[in-house]
Amino acid sequence: MSNTVEKVIDWQEEAEGVINDIKNHVKLIEISSKLISDGSNVFLNIVLLEGKSMTVLLDSQGFHIVSENELDTCEMENIESFETIYSLMEQHSKEYTKSFGNELIKKLEEVQ
Repeated sequence: MSNTVEKVIDWQEEAEGVINDIKNHVKLIEISSKLISDGSNVFLNIVLLEGKSMTVLLDSQGFHIVSENELDTCEMENIESFETIYSLMEQHSKEYTKSFGNELIKKLEEVQ
């Protein structure tokens, strides 16, 4: 008999971590109040600095764009998936990349 214990993921907690990581580089990021998690995922509404809106599903397989240009919508066709929120953001928001880079430069200058 194996003593392995399967870790249960708290998707709300995972989402809060993602929100804290990128909130300074988007106009809006929040957990969807209309698309309800089933315990194995969570939906995030994101408005990019460019003004583009998207809804992203976060689950054990990664980040999946389930709607573009509209929040709180889930269209399960032609889903684009990413391993990390950072790769998703770099692919879809040039302003995110600039903002992230500028923040990094600022922090490096503070260290010197």
